[in-house]
Amino acid sequence: MRRNLVLMATMLMSALTGNVYAVESAETTGEIVIIHTNDIHCAIEENMGYAGLAAYKTEMEGIYGVDNVILVDAGDAVQGGPIGILSTGEYIIDIMNEVGYDIFVPGNHEYDYEMPRFIELMDMLESEVITSNFIDMSTNEPMFDTYTLTKHNDTTIAYVGVTTPDTLSTTSPTYFQDEDGNIMYSFCEDFTGEGVYNAVQDAIDAAVSAGADYVIGIGHLGVSEVSSPWRSTDVIANTSGFDVFLDGHSHTVIEGEIVEDKDGNEVLLAQTGAKFESIGKLVINPDLGTITSELIMEYDGTDDDVQAYIDSINQEFEVLLNEVVAKTDVVLATADPQTGNRTIRNQETNLGNLAADGYRALLGTDIGLVNGGGIRADISIGDISNNDIINVHPFGNNAMSVLVSGQVILDALEMGARSTPGENGGFLQVSGLTYTIDTTVENSVVVDESGAFVSVDGEYRVKDVMIGEEPLDLEKEYSVASHDYMLVYFGDGMAMFKDATILREKVMADNEVLINYIVNDLGGIVGDEYSDINGEGRITIISDEDLEEELDEELDEELDEELDEELDTELDEELDTELDAELDENNDSILQLLATEIVTEAELVVETETNDEDLINNLINELFATAEELISADDSTDASEQIQDYFFYIIEDGDSLCWLAQKYLGNGNLFLELYELNKDIIEDYNKVKIGTTIRIPIID
Repeated sequence: MRRNLVLMATMLMSALTGNVYAVESAETTGEIVIIHTNDIHCAIEENMGYAGLAAYKTEMEGIYGVDNVILVDAGDAVQGGPIGILSTGEYIIDIMNEVGYDIFVPGNHEYDYEMPRFIELMDMLESEVITSNFIDMSTNEPMFDTYTLTKHNDTTIAYVGVTTPDTLSTTSPTYFQDEDGNIMYSFCEDFTGEGVYNAVQDAIDAAVSAGADYVIGIGHLGVSEVSSPWRSTDVIANTSGFDVFLDGHSHTVIEGEIVEDKDGNEVLLAQTGAKFESIGKLVINPDLGTITSELIMEYDGTDDDVQAYIDSINQEFEVLLNEVVAKTDVVLATADPQTGNRTIRNQETNLGNLAADGYRALLGTDIGLVNGGGIRADISIGDISNNDIINVHPFGNNAMSVLVSGQVILDALEMGARSTPGENGGFLQVSGLTYTIDTTVENSVVVDESGAFVSVDGEYRVKDVMIGEEPLDLEKEYSVASHDYMLVYFGDGMAMFKDATILREKVMADNEVLINYIVNDLGGIVGDEYSDINGEGRITIISDEDLEEELDEELDEELDEELDEELDTELDEELDTELDAELDENNDSILQLLATEIVTEAELVVETETNDEDLINNLINELFATAEELISADDSTDASEQIQDYFFYIIEDGDSLCWLAQKYLGNGNLFLELYELNKDIIEDYNKVKIGTTIRIPIID
């Protein structure tokens, strides 16, 4: 039944996506509506905002009946903007209560204000909080209900919650430990995903046993590859019983996608993006056995009560948020202004440099480090307000400094560079040092089950690390300025700092560090020293394309040298040919003159030594033959061509001379050797035709 039901849902979803529709009466159709949101991140007024959502909910209640409309959220609501950080989440919870949420699943950023505050916020929230895999290790029991039920006449719907184990590394592992480092809470994390799958399956089975007719998953999991094996698609594929899965975490817009579960049944997957990019509407018709899904991208309605509450908050914070504290003459970037592509997590940027410089200047350390994921917004040219600064650093991490070895610094840089050129929230923006990332080297960072750094099991991608003007000394100790998220809580998996010696801690919040640096160190103006959005060359990234360009330049230089040598050789050969011709013409006269000279000398000797005519003639003939032999001797070199053993190789798709040289000669830079050996059959060393048979030397 469920398989056919989901297929019907897919067809109706395609027809209805983007269109809000109404039915005449919920009493006649018995339809049940689930409105879903995810990853609002404090965007209280973006797009339709909370006031628009509340109005839409009221409209649906008028159409389908109050008891048949359920509002759910899949997490990451209380963090991401000034209103969240300045109230440590409280105002967002108050707004959600005003809107009237029924069910909430915590996302990883609900834990950003640490566990005591997280528990307070969940207690404040009037909706039911569920998640099946957040475990209190002291009791080995879930911290919240693993599922909840709603009843609609004769139909019971179950909602099963699940929160990403990514929370352990994206928030801070120490939030879930006691003072001695013992683990107090778990997200059922492991390398295989089985811990999460089993927890979710147990919740599904319990819900079905409790009488559920439909089972809807609400998860803060996402579909990004980096979240494997805990993605929503992984959980669906390794469990059975879901009809629908409402997702979050990856900020992906999924209008409706079919994913097969463990038994081959089809499950409808949906996600609304982020920051009210859309809201989701799921309609279950028990009488027809259908499920339809759509995303509402625009809505003009506004709930006056919710908007009035938001206005009152804005009035309280408006003066403080809009206070101008500095200015900038340049764009400070987290993304490429032309393409919009985010760059703060995979390359140097001027805002990354500014933030790292702020930490180093404040704490007077050798170097400053800032994770790219902790820098969240651009700053445009002009005035800088408190709001701008908080948007850049919304987390409220505390500045601090530590003393660590050069090896720890190298490992931290390697951990941050492990995904380059892909994104990584732990990518390190730096101050006081420079380094190179060679992306042609495979990532060999080893992490544990929670994503924390363990070791580097291979060649380092990070090279040429310089502290000021000196190469990094792996044995030497250096002072490092950053924040507690990385240095104490080991966020982004930075566990290499676990044995660091703390120099100073809890100095000031990260956003205060930034404004302090701009005002006190830069005189209140960010100027030309930060004018290049790509930074000033602190981080160099080598790619395959860069290597090919370098090799091309080297080859061009070598070919130019060879061409000069060939021209010189041709000229020498031409001159030698002309000289040989002249020698041939004059050879006889030269020999004759030489012979005459020899005869004269010989006769003189004979006259003084002997009168033996035969002796004289033999001497003359011998000297003449020797002279002729010397004159006519070939002027060629003694070097003989060295014959080298080789084998034949047929060029395949994807082959290059550089790659073949690396594979068979042990060094990609020897591709010119292959070119020289095969110049008779290769016209262009950059374009070797597939199917061409070439010679490759045999290396002993």
